[in-house]
Amino acid sequence: MSVSITTSDYIKVVIAVIDGIEFKVRPMSSAQTIAWMNLAEEEEKAKAQKDTKRLIEISSKLLDSFFNLFDKPDKAREVLSAVPDNKLFEIYKTIMNDKD
Repeated sequence: MSVSITTSDYIKVVIAVIDGIEFKVRPMSSAQTIAWMNLAEEEEKAKAQKDTKRLIEISSKLLDSFFNLFDKPDKAREVLSAVPDNKLFEIYKTIMNDKD
């Protein structure tokens, strides 16, 4: 006997239209949420130490993780390029809260 599973059946995406462009945005997994929390802690430490190089690395990881939640990460990065980094998570929360 064989079982066929499609993982997309278990990942419920939210359709979001941002500046006229439609995106499918998936919720963060538990592992991603934990990784974000760890990076946020590292970011605070790097700020306290004024470690600019480490801050840039952390920011890059956070942004990559954020944009990979979109079905078109490069297009999402382009569309949201003018939005300050600290406002991106607010956009994500708005998308996820408006899903119903």
